[in-house]
Amino acid sequence: MSVYVDENDLAKKLKVSKRTLQGQRQRGVGIPYVKFGRLVRYNLDTVGYCLSKSERNSTSDIGEEGARNE
Repeated sequence: MSVYVDENDLAKKLKVSKRTLQGQRQRGVGIPYVKFGRLVRYNLDTVGYCLSKSERNSTSDIGEEGARNE
């Protein structure tokens, strides 16, 4: 069964502000989320997957996302 967290919990885990997550959602970037009525929730499995795709070995490494956009 998947575990979902709210934006406050995720912001604390990622050490970013809640407004950062809200801005990313508004722009259509960042970590995918689900809505249950008016409640925004993030699946922890999806969060882990998205973060792993963002990993880099050096500052010149464009990673998976960058490679697809070129």
